[in-house]
Amino acid sequence: MRLAIEHYLAGLVERGELDVLLRNLLVAQGFEVLKRARRGEKEYGVDVAALRVEGGEVHLYLFQVKKGDLDRATWDAGANGVRASLNEAIDAPYSAFARLRGAPARRHLITVFNGEVREDVRRVYDGFVERETQQNPGLTIGYWNISTLVGHVEAALVDEGLLPGVDSGLLKKTLAFADVPYYGFAEFQTLLSGLLVGAPPNTRARRRLLATVRLLTRMVAEYARRGSNHRNALVASEITLLALADWAVSTGTFGICKEYAALLEDYAADLSLLFERLSPELHLEHGLAMGGLEEQVEYPLRTFELLGWLALLVLISQHLGDWGRARWACDLLGALLVHNPSARRPLLDEHGVDIALAALALAYSERGDEAAAYASWVLGNLGMRADLSRPLPELHGNVDAVLEAFAHERPPEYEDGSSTLIPLLFELLLWAEDTDDIIRSYAGKFARLNLQTWYPPADYSPDLYRQELQGGVIETGVVAHADRAALLEATLGRQRHFGSAPDDAFAEHVSGIARFVAWRHFRTPVFPGEWRTWIVGAPPEASPTAP
Repeated sequence: MRLAIEHYLAGLVERGELDVLLRNLLVAQGFEVLKRARRGEKEYGVDVAALRVEGGEVHLYLFQVKKGDLDRATWDAGANGVRASLNEAIDAPYSAFARLRGAPARRHLITVFNGEVREDVRRVYDGFVERETQQNPGLTIGYWNISTLVGHVEAALVDEGLLPGVDSGLLKKTLAFADVPYYGFAEFQTLLSGLLVGAPPNTRARRRLLATVRLLTRMVAEYARRGSNHRNALVASEITLLALADWAVSTGTFGICKEYAALLEDYAADLSLLFERLSPELHLEHGLAMGGLEEQVEYPLRTFELLGWLALLVLISQHLGDWGRARWACDLLGALLVHNPSARRPLLDEHGVDIALAALALAYSERGDEAAAYASWVLGNLGMRADLSRPLPELHGNVDAVLEAFAHERPPEYEDGSSTLIPLLFELLLWAEDTDDIIRSYAGKFARLNLQTWYPPADYSPDLYRQELQGGVIETGVVAHADRAALLEATLGRQRHFGSAPDDAFAEHVSGIARFVAWRHFRTPVFPGEWRTWIVGAPPEASPTAP
């Protein structure tokens, strides 16, 4: 979080931003703020004046605010330089800043800047401080550089009004519930909605806005992790990534590539923290069965959630060019699939989202054969369930119905007569050439089902980053052909007929990886064109491109 605070502070200008934050920070720390310089007023070299009682005595604090580093140029910049401002403040009577019955016990002159002290001015500054404090008893001269500011801001972030434009009530509620399991983050979404209104008037305002959004997201993630809830930290990042993408599309604000990449890196770092912690379990047989093998429902649900996140870590790391992290994450993905049989036992039809993301992560890592093998394992489990008349993946994501089916008996609302997952699995088998026997073995086991494939609506862009996509086209009556050549021909025929969804505006101008986050977060099925480009025998024009 300190890095996010530093990034936020570094982007502030001195007038109207850094001085406002300083005033709010001082109020949060118990100072009585006396004045903040306004245009046209005589400042005596001071931007903010404040009082604080320390040890029963009144201390007068005089702050001057500067942007950037303290270097030779800012030190000796004529009448507006730091040296000149300090001299003016030293010479000014205390009555120019405060109406006191007597002189304050001490005066503190503090230069506040969102940079560092450059070595070319450090000796000159230290000499000035030593000379002036010796000549003026009761005077202290110091500075708050960006590191000092980060510490002060981190300690006081939740206090009223510290961040201009941020609803502190919503922020406090968000942080209070940040570590509560499966918290919905309604307050955080409202908070972001209040900030992301309209297009910023200029580049500086846009950068300031995005820095604020990033800082808030880091705060929420940090509070969630402190409560040992890594899941909520990830969900908060996803909400921000998708809210920004939706805002960019709706306002046409696409000049945010650098800032969005920073948010993606934060998200990837959070994912890495989680999987570094889980790495030992991923390499153990049934390592994710944290409540024991009797976890008939929780174990698979946990596994598929982690599967989707681990796939995103691979894909986002590749997108950001961190190939070392991508290879590490992909190796963990392989370990999860091998050592946790729960990954072969989907309980919900929407687990196809996580399976498709995992397959794409393997494919982009040049391990597509492993994805085909994984699909065969899942089909093996589903085929056995079909043979035994056991429940197949529930179509509508009804977890309560799944829990009841395993605890007692299958409830009437449990719907497994249709499936979009099974056609996906058969098409993943086409990623390898030697899957004829597997296809033949399982094709007849699902004849009673209405196999379906979903295609997104033509104009999906306005809603992709806002909610689960609705509408589109559902192709019903899909046939799982027993012959590989027939299955390949039918699949490529459907691809020619329905085509691939074109890139949305955000993918075209900012980041193609955001749609992958949207698929996982909203449980929107992965677009068929994404996995069909990896089919062995697909036409050259359908070759995959990196997200």
